[in-house]
Amino acid sequence: MALPPDRTDRGAERYLKDDWHGLQLFAIDGAQFRTPDKPELREYYGSANTSTKRQNAYPVMRLVALMNLGSHILLNAVTAPYRQSETVLAHSMLATIPDNSITLFDKLFYSEDLLLTLNQKGCNRHWLLPAWKNIASEMIELGNTASPGTIPKRLEHLRGALEVVFITKRPRPSRPRSVKISKTRYPVKHSAAPLK
Repeated sequence: MALPPDRTDRGAERYLKDDWHGLQLFAIDGAQFRTPDKPELREYYGSANTSTKRQNAYPVMRLVALMNLGSHILLNAVTAPYRQSETVLAHSMLATIPDNSITLFDKLFYSEDLLLTLNQKGCNRHWLLPAWKNIASEMIELGNTASPGTIPKRLEHLRGALEVVFITKRPRPSRPRSVKISKTRYPVKHSAAPLK
């Protein structure tokens, strides 16, 4: 079930500082919600399987929503049974996305059909999503670097002609990073309970 067409125009309105290089910003994301455990809801939405043969205790509803990132207004939202794909649900709301926009997705929405349809069905509509871990990529252009020390050793032969490197793997810290703050600007309340 989607929002009626007459309700979707409010989210596409332009607001002050509502754009990035003249393009409106939108995001599509999905979520799952537990519903009350009623037979009619379990029959329609279904539920997740557990590691045993039993079903999950509650029916699970899948929701995909399109939001204007400037105003935080939902342009469209679709609910469906748990077993239905978020990508299929997102495909059903592409007509709601206005022209001259960028739509942000998460990794789950990496679908050629979805992204090409978004780009080709409108005027000046773009998408952005994080790259998969082992995605095949091709470096198209090299420029001058500001700091030669930032170039990895395996790319030393390109020194002086490299501006951007596509980093495929970031080192993960072995321990949690600490946050340092000023004790004079933000004094510690010793009466507060310590963090655990």
